[in-house]
Amino acid sequence: MIVIDLDECGVCEKCIPVCPKDLIEKKGYTMIIKDGCDDCGICMDMCPLGAIYEE
Repeated sequence: MIVIDLDECGVCEKCIPVCPKDLIEKKGYTMIIKDGCDDCGICMDMCPLGAIYEE
């Protein structure tokens, strides 16, 4: 399961356009991964802060 470490996330939004299923969104001052993620890992590779990881 891919998760976003909200303490490390800079809310740069670079993960949003790379999600092939359009399941990452900004909600207030945080990012969320919606249900349906198939753990492809593209967002992990894009995150400049390493805030997205597989649990």
